[in-house]
Amino acid sequence: MINAPQFREALKIHHESVAKRHQEHHKDRVVTLASSQRRAHTAEPERIAALYVATNLKTWQTEDARGVARDLGLNGHCFRRLDPIYYAWLREQAVKLKNAFDAGRVSVQQFEYAAAQYRTIHAWALAHFGEAALNEAVATFEKRTNLYRPPSMNWLIQMGFEPSHQELARKKEARRKQAYLFPSAQEVDEERLPFWTPVPTAALAKVRAIEAEALAKGWSRAALFQNRGALKFPVGPGYGLVCFVKPKDAIGKVTATHIEIQKPPPGRSCLRFVPAP
Repeated sequence: MINAPQFREALKIHHESVAKRHQEHHKDRVVTLASSQRRAHTAEPERIAALYVATNLKTWQTEDARGVARDLGLNGHCFRRLDPIYYAWLREQAVKLKNAFDAGRVSVQQFEYAAAQYRTIHAWALAHFGEAALNEAVATFEKRTNLYRPPSMNWLIQMGFEPSHQELARKKEARRKQAYLFPSAQEVDEERLPFWTPVPTAALAKVRAIEAEALAKGWSRAALFQNRGALKFPVGPGYGLVCFVKPKDAIGKVTATHIEIQKPPPGRSCLRFVPAP
């Protein structure tokens, strides 16, 4: 028979055992929770497919838009990531375009191009947002049409994300001055020959390789090397052989009347360059 002191001692041991098991269970739970939170923070976020649309309905698509801004400039156009509200704005522009087409202010080609682009945008939005979300966005947008700001390169320029038009013009002029030019600025009135076309280094080397032979057969240096003209390349006379030779082309027979430009395989065609009168 257990006396009172023994019973109290046994009860104390039992309570200590229960408390110890509870403490260990709580410790394991805390460790497990901390581990899961750490994995959540360190796990790579899921990829986000996105369709970017410019106001002229040009599109750019990516399967991973992580880290890509809502608005971005591409080739001089501002693209915005498509969402239901932007879709509603584009839909309104499509309606305006249809009205202009019905009134005869838009050509058939312009309307058909825009309609095809809009159908692509609509299909993408329907697949990714659902019809209910799009209808809700259209209904909401009608109440705040004047408050929506469409994408604009001017905003990107003001924020410093894109270079200004003046800066682009300066860079273009700097590239032009550093590029190969024949005749040079000192040799010709630039207003008379305002246009120029870039010349690949490989093409220039190939023409220089046959320069002596061509000059001996009556060719002028302008007919071989000129890359400036009164009209934009390739329109108008004045552009020399070097403008028509591609890096993978080969120069064949050189005669007094023409020079052969041999194209690479698989075509292996042969063109004849004849100097302008």
